Amino acid sequence: MQRRQLPIGIQHFRTLREDGCYYVDKTPLIHRLVSRGRHYFLSRPRRFGKSLLHGGQVFVMEFKMAEENEETEAALDRAISQIRDRGYADRYRDRGEPIHLLAAVFGREERNLLAVRAEPA
Repeated sequence: MQRRQLPIGIQHFRTLREDGCYYVDKTPLIHRLVSRGRHYFLSRPRRFGKSLLHGGQVFVMEFKMAEENEETEAALDRAISQIRDRGYADRYRDRGEPIHLLAAVFGREERNLLAVRAEPA
């Protein structure tokens, strides 16, 4: 049996499949999480960014918490400013793909989504 290549650095599913890379479909696990549970904490190592490369576009995200009665526009402004000030999108500029900055604000108490904003980089 031939060993498959790990898909390190491959950003597109099509390339992963065409190159015969190792792939595990975890879709059934997602369904199980959604249908059987109530709340899950999905952590990520601090060094990993909040970006998504999809369909020839780059999405860079920042999330903020706010009180439900707090002005969410201010929290959205802080999130977009953080993306710009810290240069989170800079590493993707040489790709020549559209870059979108996404800010999301969640309620501190209820943990519900209060607002979302998208801007071009």
